[in-house]
Amino acid sequence: MIRLHCKAQTYHWGKTGLDTLVGKAYLASVPSLPESAELYEAADQEHYAELWIGDHPSGPAEILVNHEDAQMASIIADEGFLKHYHHKDIEISHLFKLNPGRFLGHKYIEHFGQKNPKLQNSMAFLFKLLAVEKALSIQAHPHKSLAEQLHKEHPEIYKDDNHKPEIAIALGDDFMALFGFLSPEKLALNFKQNKALSEVFSYTESTVIDADFLKGCVKHMFYELDKDLENLQGITTVLQHEITAIPESDRSLHQSLFLTLLSQYGPQDIGLIFSFFFNIFNLKRDEAVVITPNEPHAYIRGDLVECMANSDNVVRGGLTPKLKDKETLYHMLPYDTLTVERAPVRGVPLFESAGGSSVVEYKTGFEEFRVIKVQASKGDEGVRVRYNTFSMVIVIGGKGTVEFKEYGMFTIEAYQAYYVMPEQEFAVKAEQDEPLVMFIANCDI
Repeated sequence: MIRLHCKAQTYHWGKTGLDTLVGKAYLASVPSLPESAELYEAADQEHYAELWIGDHPSGPAEILVNHEDAQMASIIADEGFLKHYHHKDIEISHLFKLNPGRFLGHKYIEHFGQKNPKLQNSMAFLFKLLAVEKALSIQAHPHKSLAEQLHKEHPEIYKDDNHKPEIAIALGDDFMALFGFLSPEKLALNFKQNKALSEVFSYTESTVIDADFLKGCVKHMFYELDKDLENLQGITTVLQHEITAIPESDRSLHQSLFLTLLSQYGPQDIGLIFSFFFNIFNLKRDEAVVITPNEPHAYIRGDLVECMANSDNVVRGGLTPKLKDKETLYHMLPYDTLTVERAPVRGVPLFESAGGSSVVEYKTGFEEFRVIKVQASKGDEGVRVRYNTFSMVIVIGGKGTVEFKEYGMFTIEAYQAYYVMPEQEFAVKAEQDEPLVMFIANCDI
């Protein structure tokens, strides 16, 4: 087990300050920051959006090599490597390239390396913490063949050729997201409740809401409304007046969300109109959504754990000051899924003790990644787990120990991230009254 120093991404939608989920995790990676009042004050003004736990080149995790640390020396087991990088921060990928079988896992190499030579010495997934204060863009992630095409044609925008299915797990009870197209019945209700919306898309009681109608609506938004911002502002202003005339307690979720998005992005963002076409998910703690390639979504607020295939490809269509690739998004969206009802998913309990310790697995349907939540209670016998491939770990709360038969005992603390070697059984125990809570990401093979 090796402690990681992870990169925090300071996007505009992240929560402000070091006393936030990602801010605390960033501070745990830079423990010397409070020693400088000026640097600390500046850092406390940042928007801490994401903590990346992986080897993606846009934000690779690092380890501090210490030749004198007996446990690290035993794990790395390469005297020349240890001496060369002694007291240096190096990217975790250095270990994968040094000895892929040892640090990624022989089963991982056999399974993924033969399919994709790039994965012979790199990770198949990217693990993250997110803290959302302002709505993210309405977006989708391309499937594999489209990702390859986009990377080939626009490498400056789409910087890798991988697909990006993902899972989002709520860490609190206030997580909200847009996810997938509404059913025809629910979309019809939005039109009926919002006169200005129905007029924009020529909706009447006799309109048949199907894939063709939905695709036509998206085409109208992207190719007409979003190219005439004064007209768009006129529409959103009328919608605003209609909605604010309704008592707050009588507004629909979509109407209330519209006003929130209006305050965040202004009246000339097409995402305000687009938001009426999606399901609104209010997830409770430990509930999750699995997002498949091409599915539209947008996180609105809350803290979450996220894991995905190792990609940073994003195709945006609204609620963003960044580049919108409307042409690509228009053609990739799955319009025929509007009849598919989606619901939050919960993990599957694999172990529960009388003392409150537990192991819960979140399968995704994608072999590149799964997530496991481990909770250990003080005084309990603890939790024992073992995985075929390497794992990435983030501790969300508490303090405790992780013990390996070969490498001994390690102390782990809240907001710290760790790498764990493959094919190693380890025992997790809590040391404080507060339960030790950690999330583990690895491959589902």
